[in-house]
Formats: sequence, C-alpha cells, structure tokens
Amino acid sequence: MRCIEDGYLQGLIADEAYTIHQEVEQGHRPVVGVNRFVTDEPPPEIATYELDAEGRDLQLKRLAKVKAERDAVAVRQALTALAKSAEGTDNLMHNLIDCANAYCTVGEMVSTLKSVWGEFVQPVVF
Repeated sequence: MRCIEDGYLQGLIADEAYTIHQEVEQGHRPVVGVNRFVTDEPPPEIATYELDAEGRDLQLKRLAKVKAERDAVAVRQALTALAKSAEGTDNLMHNLIDCANAYCTVGEMVSTLKSVWGEFVQPVVF
C-alpha cells in the first residue's frame, strides 16, 4: 500500500508512457494513422448519442418509480451489509449482488463504499 500512497506505481506508469511516446515520435514504434499509413483525409464524423430532455425525464421517472416500489428495509439491510463487509477484507461480490437484487442503485452502492473507504486521490508524480 505504501508504494501506491507514495506514487511509486504511478511513477513507473508515467515513465513507461513517456518512453513509449518518445518511441512513437521518433518513429521507432509504429502506430497506424500516427506515424505509419497517415492519410490527408479528415477523420470520419462519428455519430454520438445525446439524450434529450424527454428521455432524461422518462429515466428519472422510472428511477423514482423503482425507488418507491422497492423494499426500503431490504435496501437498507443490503447497503449496511455492504458497508460492514467493506470495512474488512471480505469479498464484496455477494454483497453487491444482494444490493442489486434489493434494487439498490449503483450510486447508492458507490456512495456506501465511499463512506467506508473514502475517495482515491491519485498522487501527483513528476
């Protein structure tokens, strides 16, 4: 854990990324479309999906309905069991499955884990 906290692993990753970048820039590492088989044609347009307000509202209504109809006691018990397991070294998969079966949202599960573990802040490495 100390090497993660001190940023040692991030340093190794950053060093390797820099080495690979230099190899690509110098042409020693071929990358199609970057330094090999480069074309003057503009890249193709890629259609992206954008959720409209109506679709968003529909999803929010569906979520509200699920939350209103689910067993609140089962949700609370599943999230409490998840938090308890997260405090130790238990495998969390069974707890996560129980949460999903109780109709806990992903956000509720993640919030529960964050309340136990906190939020990881990647160390800055130079």
